[in-house]
Amino acid sequence: MAEPYDTITRPDVFAPAKSTFNCLIGQLADPAAETFTHDRLEEVLAEAGRELLRRLLQAHLDLRAERERQHIVRERATSAAAVTAAVTGADRVVRHRVETGHHRQLATIFGTVTVARRAWRASGAPNLYPADAALSLDITGTRWGLAGAEAVLKLRAVISCGDFAAYWRYHLDRERQRVHQTRCRDRYALTA
Repeated sequence: MAEPYDTITRPDVFAPAKSTFNCLIGQLADPAAETFTHDRLEEVLAEAGRELLRRLLQAHLDLRAERERQHIVRERATSAAAVTAAVTGADRVVRHRVETGHHRQLATIFGTVTVARRAWRASGAPNLYPADAALSLDITGTRWGLAGAEAVLKLRAVISCGDFAAYWRYHLDRERQRVHQTRCRDRYALTA
């Protein structure tokens, strides 16, 4: 029996994240890093760490897309499933045709990633993207976490009430205390 054409070994989707992680370790292990102040170390870790997290998220999304593709191939491989493999939308239209090559950009707290997905199609009906629904992207294309949504609502309320200038002064004062006063309080003794 011939092998199905889709059993090609896929590259490791996590390879870019692993490479970023290894580069970060190399940067921190380099003797030159010993000259970094703690704030420079934080900057390096924040920047490279955010990119690492973005690449991990991208790898996970790529893995989901590959598993979605494999699931569709498995369903279509059986003769009974080939007839019944379909997706029904909220509009009650059954979509039997699946199309690959659809992508969308997703803005995340780690940076922009690309979501690859399959479109289920029927004549005269809009495409359905089950991968979008699984990621809660079906409404707006982005998904605020609860904390992010709450922050946006608070900021909108502050702006609409005309209190932004006072809020911004408060924010800057708190940030100054967090960054400077707590960092330096044990380093210097006040003398009269």
